[in-house]
Amino acid sequence: MNIKEIIRKVNVLSNGAIVLGSNVVIDSHYNRRVRVVTHTHSDHMIGLRSSIALCRNIVATPLTIEIINELGYRVPKNRKTPLPYGTELKLENSVLKLIKARHIMGSAQVILDDHELGLRITYTGDFKHPGSDTPVVETDILIIESTYGRPEWVRPFKYEIENLMVDFVSRLLREGPVHIRGFHGKIQEVMEILRGSGIDAPFILPDKIFKITKLTVKHGMNIGNFLRLNDPEAKSLIDYGWYIFLDHAGTQPTLRRYKLRKDAVEIILTGWEFKKPIRKLRGGKYVIAFSDHADFEELISYVENAQPKFVITDASRSNAAYVLASEIKRRLGIEAIALPARGKSLVFY
Repeated sequence: MNIKEIIRKVNVLSNGAIVLGSNVVIDSHYNRRVRVVTHTHSDHMIGLRSSIALCRNIVATPLTIEIINELGYRVPKNRKTPLPYGTELKLENSVLKLIKARHIMGSAQVILDDHELGLRITYTGDFKHPGSDTPVVETDILIIESTYGRPEWVRPFKYEIENLMVDFVSRLLREGPVHIRGFHGKIQEVMEILRGSGIDAPFILPDKIFKITKLTVKHGMNIGNFLRLNDPEAKSLIDYGWYIFLDHAGTQPTLRRYKLRKDAVEIILTGWEFKKPIRKLRGGKYVIAFSDHADFEELISYVENAQPKFVITDASRSNAAYVLASEIKRRLGIEAIALPARGKSLVFY
C-alpha cells in the first residue's frame, strides 16, 4: 500500500478528527459509526455533541465515560460503550481496543487491527513516559501526538520533577497554605503524588473538581482526604491556614475568585517550561514544570520502539508536528508525514 492509499484509509482532519478506516473516528466528529474519546481534555472532545447525535457508539474507558457525563454530556444508554483496557470491540472487518496511556486518569491509546487491510493502526492519544508508564505498541501505522515535537522542547529533569515538586510543596506548607492551578486530570495526578509522598495537608476543591475527583477515586486513585470548598470543615481549615487548594488553570486566579487567604503561595503547573523545574514569577507565584505530555525525546523513543512502517504526526493540535515528522525521517529513517496539511500540497518527508 502506497502513501496516498494509506491517507485514504487513515487521516487527520483539520477539526482534529483522527479517522481510522470506514468505521472509526477519534477525538473529534466525523461521519463514522464509532466515536472514540481518548480522554476528557477539551481538544479531544471536539464535536462530541454531534457524535452523540449521529454516531452509533461513543467509546471510551469507563472512567472517561463517567467524566463525560459529569461534564454535562448526555450519552444515550444504547450508544454509551465503556471499554476497559484490553477489551476487544469487534467491528466490520476490524477489531478495536484501548490500552493505557499515562496522561490523565482514564486516558487511552487506540489500536485498530484492520483485517481488510491486514494492518495494525495505532493512535497514541496524549501520553508521557513511553515504555514504563505508557506501553509502546508495535504497529504498522502509527499516529502520534506532537505537542512537544521540536528538538529543543526537552525537559532534562522530567524523571525528577515529581520528587522536586513534593519537596517544594512540603517546604511551602511549613509557612502557610498552598494554591495549585492545573488542568483536569493533572490536578488529580498531583494530589495522588503528594499524598503518596506523605503530604497529609487536606485538599480543598471547587465543586466541579470535587465531583471529578470523586470519580477518579472510585476508579482507583489514592487521594486521601479532600473537601468541597463550601463545606464547613473546609472553611475552618482555610481560617486555620493549613491546606492545599487546587483549581482549574483556565479560571481567573483563585485568590480573587474565591476570596481565599492572601498569604497563600500560588503554584501554576505547566509543560511549557524547559530550563528550570521550578521558577519564581512576579508577585510571589511559582511555575512548576509538570507536564502530562511526552517531550521530544520521549516522542522519538516511542516511534523507535513501536517500529512502524509509516508515521502520521498530529498537526491538528500542534504545528510542531511538521518538525517532528521530518525529525522522525532524519533520525530513524521511517517514512513520516504531518497531517492535516493546512491547505498546502502534501509534503512527504
